[in-house]
Amino acid sequence: MVEPGLVTAAALAAVRAAITPGMTTLQLDAIAERVIRDAGGVPNFMKELGYILPICSTTIAEVVHGMPGERVIAA
Repeated sequence: MVEPGLVTAAALAAVRAAITPGMTTLQLDAIAERVIRDAGGVPNFMKELGYILPICSTTIAEVVHGMPGERVIAA
C-alpha cells in the first residue's frame, strides 16, 4: 500500500501544481493519469464499471464524485 499511496500523492501534487483558473477538470484528469501511468500504475477509477476517467473531480457547487469534463475552473 505504500507504493500506490506515493503514486497517488505524486498525482495530487502534480494536479495541485498545475491548476490555474481557466483550466478544465478534464485537463486536470490528463495530468493525474500521466503521473499514474508514468509510475507504472493504472488509475483505479478506470477499473470501475461505467467510469472511464482516471479521477473524480467536482467543484464546490457540485455533488461529490463527478466525472471530469469541459467545466472551467474559475478560481
